Amino acid sequence: MTPTVEGFGTEITRRTYPVRGVPLMQTFYLRFSHEDRHIDSVGVEVAVPDTDTLTIEYFDESRDDEYFYKVQHRDQIDRRIIPGQIQSVAKARETRELGDKPSDDYVFVLSGFDFYFRGFDQHVDQIKLLESDGRLSVAFNDQDDKETFLWRAQYAWVPPDLILGDHRARGTRAHGGVRRAIPPGVPFIQGFNLDFRPYFTPGADHHLREIGVLTRWPTEDFMEIYYADRNGDDGFDWEVRLAYLADQGFTGPEVADLQLREFTAAEIEVE
Repeated sequence: MTPTVEGFGTEITRRTYPVRGVPLMQTFYLRFSHEDRHIDSVGVEVAVPDTDTLTIEYFDESRDDEYFYKVQHRDQIDRRIIPGQIQSVAKARETRELGDKPSDDYVFVLSGFDFYFRGFDQHVDQIKLLESDGRLSVAFNDQDDKETFLWRAQYAWVPPDLILGDHRARGTRAHGGVRRAIPPGVPFIQGFNLDFRPYFTPGADHHLREIGVLTRWPTEDFMEIYYADRNGDDGFDWEVRLAYLADQGFTGPEVADLQLREFTAAEIEVE
């Protein structure tokens, strides 16, 4: 089962999202319908423990701007999968230990996340959520790294026999949107790092119009990464980590090395 929703909302949007097992994230995409905005909150979460509601947050201080959203998870039913959640308050960035990993060979997969500036809305420089060896590194900041934020991550520890392989992709000097070939199969998002850089325009933080990682499964063997203001001309570095469901056609590392050209936001349409 692959629950998927898309549509338009303002401030906090809640949708019925029936999940019988554990939701493993495959796609998230958020885009303001008009112009770009400062950011107060950005988040996609499935209600825990009652996993029948999806909550989406994407707003600035006014909380009245319309946005488009698209979210997709894999509803994975296996009693050995262990869901988890962690939340904290930080300034600019932090790394936290995840003490609930059942064993070294279990695999981290993202289920949901929420970032919220504590105080006023801000420009955005970096948004990051990456796990490594049972430690979760998180960032949500503007250029001066002085703002306090609240964050929460929902995740799952997946037994190794359910995971065939992983794929780590990264790039620099991107702008607008990036389309990247990925191995065929059923991908799950393990984490991401999006970081504005002054490659093409001055400054290292910006308003935000769109943000997302779309794996395009099951119709295409590529993913799209978006991180842009209204012009789509600001440079950013990015990293996305994927894990693949076992026995679903993962064909080997040579496919992971393929890279297509970069696209501007105007060139890529989200269906």
